[in-house]
Amino acid sequence: MTLLAAPAMLPAEAPLDMPVQRLFGNAPARREVETRPPGLLVKRWLLIALTAVLGLAASSEVRVAFSRDGLDVVEVVLLLFFVPLFSWVAFGFVSSTIGFVQLISGAHPGFVPVPSPAASLAHRTAVLMPVYNEDVDAVFARVEAMAYAIDRAGGARWIDFFVLSDSSALHGKREEAAWAELAARAPIAIYYRRREQNIARKPGNIAEWVRRFGAAYENMLVLDADSVMTGAAIVGLASIMEARPSIGLLQTVPMITNARTLFQRWMQFASEAYGPIASAGLLWWSGAEANFWGHNAIVRTRAFAESCGLPDLPGKPPFGGHILSHDMVDPRCCGGAAGPCTW
Repeated sequence: MTLLAAPAMLPAEAPLDMPVQRLFGNAPARREVETRPPGLLVKRWLLIALTAVLGLAASSEVRVAFSRDGLDVVEVVLLLFFVPLFSWVAFGFVSSTIGFVQLISGAHPGFVPVPSPAASLAHRTAVLMPVYNEDVDAVFARVEAMAYAIDRAGGARWIDFFVLSDSSALHGKREEAAWAELAARAPIAIYYRRREQNIARKPGNIAEWVRRFGAAYENMLVLDADSVMTGAAIVGLASIMEARPSIGLLQTVPMITNARTLFQRWMQFASEAYGPIASAGLLWWSGAEANFWGHNAIVRTRAFAESCGLPDLPGKPPFGGHILSHDMVDPRCCGGAAGPCTW
């Protein structure tokens, strides 16, 4: 009778320094690669000008309609709200219209074809899924689906999966049992780690992994607990990072799947119909300086560690204390590898 060794809960530690950054002044970057395409400033001014024309036209019509019998205080307040709100809608309309034109013309601005097969991989990638008291069965069903998909795509040798838990102790026991059952038969390495203290929430969860294991992985692909990606997409993102070493962050266009309620189906239809169009417009005028959407993106681990250690904000929560997300904070992340980008 042959006994199989129990899977390791965690790999050997490979510490990586992640210094805390400052939010003011110029951030220290070792080198910077110019990623801004020519003509980007002209594109942005054109976008602003078209938005302003639509906003002024609409606000003028409303002001004329209101002023026929004289403007009162309520109508002035309505105008003050109408102008910025309509301009925001106009901005999205102009950007998406440009994206639609780009797509039907075949330009596909900023979209990168996914290479295949996985033969180009030469560095290790970690897929990170932070969880916090989630539905255990659903989480590990998604992990299992992605693990087998990565294997089918040829990435098993180069890609490891980490479930990074901030769950309570009781919930953690269920997660650990589910992990042990899956890890014993999974075709790729799946690891599980639960923090005893949920410090700084998801950013703190990711930072703790970087400081303990980051040096062993060239890239990390960060998911949400409800994320699902195909193996071809995961391996493809890693392959693009191999082929283009100047890239610091590469992200996908998220889509809603398996919607059930009426509202969910409505949002799924919207994401399928408008997501690629809006993304193409965003790429047209943002170049390599767009927002990081916070998940389903692959990042250079060392560049992230060198540039994205979040400091605590002065004062008391909610305006002080731990920063709860990298999505909208820019401590010159990726400056060590790919130039400016926004998280």
